[in-house]
Amino acid sequence: MKNLIIFSHTHFENSRVNKALLKAAQDKAEVRNLEALYEKGKKEFDIKLEQDFLVKAEHIIFQFPLFWLNCPPLLKSYMDTIFLPDLLESRALVGKNFSLAISTGSPKQNYQKDGANGYTIEEITYNFRAMCLYIGFNFKSIFHSDGSLAMSDERLNDFCKAYQNFLD
Repeated sequence: MKNLIIFSHTHFENSRVNKALLKAAQDKAEVRNLEALYEKGKKEFDIKLEQDFLVKAEHIIFQFPLFWLNCPPLLKSYMDTIFLPDLLESRALVGKNFSLAISTGSPKQNYQKDGANGYTIEEITYNFRAMCLYIGFNFKSIFHSDGSLAMSDERLNDFCKAYQNFLD
């Protein structure tokens, strides 16, 4: 399997942008929708199964909407539970490509030094790059779909096409 998307969205039922992005990715990636698989954290992760998906993938993408400048809680729990010492010591993940696919409600200009948030998307997601160094992933890039709260259908369609290209 080339692409593996680990997807998390606390309020997926209300999502317009991430639903469209996942639909656009369906032929380009294996998708693990954490909230759907693990009932919003009420069911324990299948550690071995999730580790097997990671080991088989060439490119691992964490896709999520930015919540309070971070990832959703179930994705954080996934990282804490799945990236166990035995997996890391096996070095089975070393050299795999890793990317982020992040959506934000506000526009890209808010994610600049002089923007409303005061930090860039790269700065806000530094912890994922640090995780990559620790695990041995090759941090590839960030796909950022911004302005989701007021996104037109045309712009959403453009993002979906761009996401498909990103996954090629």
